[in-house]
Amino acid sequence: MLERETQQSITIQGFNDGLMPSVSQIVKVGEIYTEIFSGPPWNEEFKCNLCSQYFGPEFKMGECCKCCKNGIFVKAHPVEETVKSVRELVEKPKY
Repeated sequence: MLERETQQSITIQGFNDGLMPSVSQIVKVGEIYTEIFSGPPWNEEFKCNLCSQYFGPEFKMGECCKCCKNGIFVKAHPVEETVKSVRELVEKPKY
C-alpha cells in the first residue's frame, strides 16, 4: 500500500474533442506527475545528466552519478518540461 505524508484529493476530468484543458489544469497535471514519480515505487527524483539512470530522494542534486561515475544528478522530471510534454499530448491530433 502506498502511503503519503500529505493526502490530496484530485478530480478526474475528461476532455471532449475540441475542448482543451486550461493552462492551469495542464500545469496541475505536470505538478502531480512530477510529485508522484519522485517517490516510491518509482523513485525518479533525480537522473544522471549523462547516462539518464534514475535515482531516489535519498540523493542530492549535483552529486556525482553512482552508476556511470561521470555525470551529475539533475531533476528527473522538471515541472516545466513535464508541463510542456502534457501540453503536446493534449494538443496532438486524434486520428
